[in-house]
Amino acid sequence: GAGRSTFLNVISGDIIPNNGSVFYDEKILENIEIEERSFTRSVMSQSQVLVFDFLVKEIIEMGWIDRGISAYAKYFNDAMTEIIKECDIEPLLNQTFNTLSGGEQRRIHFARTLLQLWRPSNSDEPRYLLLDEPTANLDLSHEVRLLNIIKNKAKLGYGVLLIIHDINLAAKFSNKIALFHEGSLFAFGTPEEVLKSEILSKVYQIPIEVDNDSLTIKYYWNSMNARLKEYENEAVKLLRSSDNAILSTISKKYSGYPFGSFVTFVSNTDRTIIIYASDLAEHTKNLNNNS
Repeated sequence: GAGRSTFLNVISGDIIPNNGSVFYDEKILENIEIEERSFTRSVMSQSQVLVFDFLVKEIIEMGWIDRGISAYAKYFNDAMTEIIKECDIEPLLNQTFNTLSGGEQRRIHFARTLLQLWRPSNSDEPRYLLLDEPTANLDLSHEVRLLNIIKNKAKLGYGVLLIIHDINLAAKFSNKIALFHEGSLFAFGTPEEVLKSEILSKVYQIPIEVDNDSLTIKYYWNSMNARLKEYENEAVKLLRSSDNAILSTISKKYSGYPFGSFVTFVSNTDRTIIIYASDLAEHTKNLNNNS
């Protein structure tokens, strides 16, 4: 609901803006023919459902555009081989698309998007890659591989617009970041300029910390640590006020955790320990209420 996908659709030309114009290399987008747009920019949307069950190889081939230029047409097989190897999808080529997992389907659409912008190595024509959540549903290894491919394309001169939810990935792979909030552009600049604790905490409405040296964003453990502290204080207070019989009963439930070490253990920031701490405090409450 922040407006990111709508913004991408305006940039790609799928939505006509109410005000203003979109320019590609000083040309108004509305004045660029559809075929020329496809040759200049490729788009990977969030959801691309296919009714007919094509082979994976056929889906990738749909990205090929040569504009009738024979000099490009002769490179088709080379381009396919390069993209397939780059995206590591050769084992999937002869499968039907709709039998793939969600993550595998994303990888195939990404390969199709890359093929659309493929050019001979001596080409200096502008290319723009517009990607809406390309890492959704991907395993960690494929996620990092995909982002490294995108980073390499940017080094080759591609213009890349990438929509992504993971703030830490945005910090590591972006040159510039546009932060949207409630349908408007809230902040724009380098990762160091945009990814500040006060900005992120205001937009996401949770406490967020940013390590300025490593540009690492911490938000999950902030809220967990606050809850843990509540559990820790409550559990320790109850334990100290309990009599030996109650301590003995609790000790049986948490066999293997001597209470001296358990009270220390309860302040650990591990998520499992948070659950134990909560359970311990609640169990002690119930025993106190029944005694």
